Amino acid sequence: MTGRLRRIGIPAFFTVSMCVYVSSQDKPAHHPYARHIDTRSLVDSARELDLPHVRKLLAAGADVNQKDADGTTALIWAAWDGSADMVKVLLDAKADVNEKGPHGTTALISAAYKDRIDVLKVLLEAKADLDPEQTDGMNALIATVYSGDRRTFQMLLDAGPDLIVDQAGHNTALMVAAILGRADEVRKLLAAGADPNARNHEGETALLLALQCNPFRNSGNTSACGPEIETIQALLGFGADVDVRRADGATPLIIASEKGYADAVRALLAGGANLNASQNDGETALAAASRLGHSDVAAILSGAAVSQ
Repeated sequence: MTGRLRRIGIPAFFTVSMCVYVSSQDKPAHHPYARHIDTRSLVDSARELDLPHVRKLLAAGADVNQKDADGTTALIWAAWDGSADMVKVLLDAKADVNEKGPHGTTALISAAYKDRIDVLKVLLEAKADLDPEQTDGMNALIATVYSGDRRTFQMLLDAGPDLIVDQAGHNTALMVAAILGRADEVRKLLAAGADPNARNHEGETALLLALQCNPFRNSGNTSACGPEIETIQALLGFGADVDVRRADGATPLIIASEKGYADAVRALLAGGANLNASQNDGETALAAASRLGHSDVAAILSGAAVSQ
């Protein structure tokens, strides 16, 4: 028996496919090689995009909703790999379009995360449920925000505007877009009715999250991970509370001042931020900037104080 391990770039998914050979004793004595038997399961074949073998197995009565050892169905693999034809064949064979795999993922979420627009069209036509979330709160719309593909994002926003709301305290699509600095998606979500002042289970709003240092926003460069100013302006323009407080009492202006984000400080001041607000330990934005040596920010704050 020979084994073959194939790596897949998705967390918690793993695959093993094997080729099994019968003994040469099962062949006529004059034949030097054993007869090859294809023992791949339906899930293995779908993962490898072997459509002819998938058709053969389905015709032979294979369970279209069977799962591999990791709990992933053939449909989820086909959606992840982007085969619209495979997805159609599996759905025609009555595959459960909403069956969940590891961590609660579905075919729709998998296709959304990988920007498989043709597969998304097929799944939406098959009435895939837009609401299911993974255990970490990710739904199909949030998956498209992470991936950054605007076509799939717009398709799912149009198909399920209710996806902008999260009742379980996870980060909403708006929060994820703010963290990643995706200003265009932020504007579209706000225009569709996303609440700019909703809080996650840690009590943070999209504006507070937009001020986080996120290296993914700048290709892993942690020295240049400041906020996207257009994102801050969009949130403020749609009514985000400019003086919302974090658990320690810090406001967005104090946070931006501590981090030395001069452009963000200007944007927050233009949005009406309270210059004199202090966090729980009594420190103001100006005091924080001065203590941490952000002289440019301290100058901006001092100038704003004079003009008041």
